[in-house]
Amino acid sequence: MKIIVSDASIIFDLSKFSLIDDLFDIGYEIQIPIFIYNELKRGVDKDSLIQNGIIIAHFEGEDLIKIQKIRDMRPRISFPDASGIYLANKEDAILLTADQAMYNTAIEISVTTYRTLWLVKQIYLQNQSKKDKILSALCQMKTDPHCRIPDDKIDELYKEIIAVSYTHLTLPTN
Repeated sequence: MKIIVSDASIIFDLSKFSLIDDLFDIGYEIQIPIFIYNELKRGVDKDSLIQNGIIIAHFEGEDLIKIQKIRDMRPRISFPDASGIYLANKEDAILLTADQAMYNTAIEISVTTYRTLWLVKQIYLQNQSKKDKILSALCQMKTDPHCRIPDDKIDELYKEIIAVSYTHLTLPTN
């Protein structure tokens, strides 16, 4: 089973657009570094995350030195963000982030990295009966002035979900 290591921005986005509970239905083990978990405050039910099965990763000595080395590579990323990149690399996991500097750093060291819309698509692919909920979330993302996801990327996924829905229609036969 693959592991997804998430930075705080992904958790914030999923909570804001009412998709956080769906995160645990996609068939992945979810890990989050303790430093990122500690950043979660507003609008996130931390106890619910633990009850749903999120695993909080802790670090010791040598891990902390390696995290700092990643941080030193890119001063624009925080130590908590560097811990997410380190954990994804160590666990050979998928890193999810909405942060550009974190994304670029992870790609630079060959960590498989995706953004919020990849995860939204995985939620849809796992359970297509959530189509209306996901389309509604995509519309909210597009109209939210604080959402960092480009409108064209939101539109692209929206159209893809609509297209998949139409291909599954069966026409009555005479």
